[in-house]
Amino acid sequence: MLFRGTKHPSDVRSVRTAFEILEVLAASEEPLGVTEVARALGITKTRGYRHLRTLVGRRYVTQDDRTEKYQAGIKLFLLGQKVAARHSFLSAARKVMRPLRDAVGHTVTVSHLEEGAIVVLDMVRGSSPFEIGTKPGSRFPLDRSAQGKIALAFGSGEEKKQGAKLRKDVRRSRERGWAVAPEEILRGVNALAAPIFFADGSLAGTIALVDSVELLPAEPSRKQIGAILEAARRASMELGYPQRAR
Repeated sequence: MLFRGTKHPSDVRSVRTAFEILEVLAASEEPLGVTEVARALGITKTRGYRHLRTLVGRRYVTQDDRTEKYQAGIKLFLLGQKVAARHSFLSAARKVMRPLRDAVGHTVTVSHLEEGAIVVLDMVRGSSPFEIGTKPGSRFPLDRSAQGKIALAFGSGEEKKQGAKLRKDVRRSRERGWAVAPEEILRGVNALAAPIFFADGSLAGTIALVDSVELLPAEPSRKQIGAILEAARRASMELGYPQRAR
């Protein structure tokens, strides 16, 4: 029985084969030889060997020196952990996004740190007649976004590389547990962000309010601050982060 998915005309054959090899190895309880992999995919041993060696070189697959058989590598496992963590973070954040939007009326976004930038993962639009929001997939610099300041304060370890003003903002964000960035990304727009934590205390991502500076000023109201902190606390608890005395 072939272990092959449905073909699509736009597929790049070599890429598809590499993924199919990873799927075969991940599904197997025992290491597999080149012949077994090639048979499962209906490809030649030469082609299977070539792809396996590439995957070994990238550490997604490991080879037993004694048996010469292959199995999924630790790098594939770690990649899966990252994907699972992102999904668990999003699941927890989505439980508080709409209640937060309904409580304050502002657009709500959740983001995470990826390759030295903030990436928006999801958004719930606010009730303002003016559409102010950021689409999922949008990227923002760490030094000019409220979410980035939170990442610098609680997760990235890059604070010392920044200028004096930003270091001051980051320290203040760490002390308060929230950050703002009035008109630092878009003129007339502000964001108020807070951190969401995994069970081990590491930064899972951020949740933020986004609106015009008239409705979300540089010095947010106690209601706005309280709402974002409570939403972040509840999402963190969903991920197993212990509740702290307030």
